[in-house]
Amino acid sequence: MNWHKAFLLFASLACSVLMHAQYTTRSWSNNIKSVQIANYHRTPYYPVVELNSDENVQLSFDDLNSDAATYSYRITHCTANWQKSSLQESEYMTGFTTNYIDQVSTSSNTYFTYDHYELTIPNDNWQFTISGNYVIEVFKDNESSTPALTACFMVVEPKVGFKGEATARTNISYQNKYQQVNFTIDYSGYNIKDPYNEVVVVVEQNRRQDNKVTLTSPDYWEKNKLRYQNNQQLIFEAGNEYRTFDISSERVLSDRVESIEYHNPYFHATLYPDEWRNKLQYDFIEDVSGRYIVNVQFSDQPEVDGDYYFTHFTLPVEQPLIDNDVYIIGELTENAITPDARMQYNPQKQCYQKTLLLKQGGYNYLYYVAPKGKTKGTLQTVEGNLWQTQNEYAIYVYHCPFGSKHHRLIGFTTLWANTASNY
Repeated sequence: MNWHKAFLLFASLACSVLMHAQYTTRSWSNNIKSVQIANYHRTPYYPVVELNSDENVQLSFDDLNSDAATYSYRITHCTANWQKSSLQESEYMTGFTTNYIDQVSTSSNTYFTYDHYELTIPNDNWQFTISGNYVIEVFKDNESSTPALTACFMVVEPKVGFKGEATARTNISYQNKYQQVNFTIDYSGYNIKDPYNEVVVVVEQNRRQDNKVTLTSPDYWEKNKLRYQNNQQLIFEAGNEYRTFDISSERVLSDRVESIEYHNPYFHATLYPDEWRNKLQYDFIEDVSGRYIVNVQFSDQPEVDGDYYFTHFTLPVEQPLIDNDVYIIGELTENAITPDARMQYNPQKQCYQKTLLLKQGGYNYLYYVAPKGKTKGTLQTVEGNLWQTQNEYAIYVYHCPFGSKHHRLIGFTTLWANTASNY
């Protein structure tokens, strides 16, 4: 069974069953690049909007195919596990089931010609009516069985409060290689009858999916409070600050960019070889927690003025890592441990290499090592794990009472390790 058939099969199953295939934000076509979705009215930028508010999420992407195309979209309500829920469309939306993306513009003065698409949700043609997880499936030329991309967003109805921390004091060690997330959910004024069976909590570190944690019961239940304290599942590798580079200008090179040169017919950006940081002391780097920002210097319209550069990464090492693969992770590779993010070893140059086609802007990334054929790995091998790292954690609280057909998203918050940005 190919991936597409499996995708469709799993997406049609009932929401109560946990499956391996889950909706994520990513491109499913080689021509679709720079898929981004966020609520730009909130900081930090997450694709989360509040129910019954004037907030919205904005989806954007580029089509590098030179042929003219039309794109339609369909939005589906999902479970807490990002499977299609059992709800009928009339139970979670108003408007039209399928709509077209009509906000499109063509790139200007770029060597890579592309069409830039934008979609705002909700809009005049589609509105959500309940909270929870939603996926936007975008289809090219009415091909309704094969999505060109999927983009996930969440609608929250804030019913609970939070108090928490991300600390280097863990059950494993103190101020070493890990960070522990502890928090309390206060549901005073909201009815939860059976927290051990009705509540699902999801915790993400820097919006990564490889180490996302799903909790189906609290550690402690007090009056109107659910405590998640010293939970082994909430111990995360601390990792390291994200590496950064900026390719917003071909004339002014940032610190990590060795060269930007035009090789007919496109630009190529070469980064300086990266060092292994697994034995280095902590060094603060100001980053954006794995995100990237499309930007062109001296342009007011980077979304169409930005060109695409073949961007070359190099990680020197005398011998390849036996039985392991090296990946570049961050939103530049959709935080996915896939062949598109995997580096190749060059024995002649004694280094891992990877070339990514990236739009002009500023980028964050890390090197991730996983056993061959596996998606679970570690940052320790290349990046090291340093407790001082300023990681960003997101907490989502879902409620599915007995007899309900869907998971309501009743709480969302973010907290940070080693910054003053906590509650």
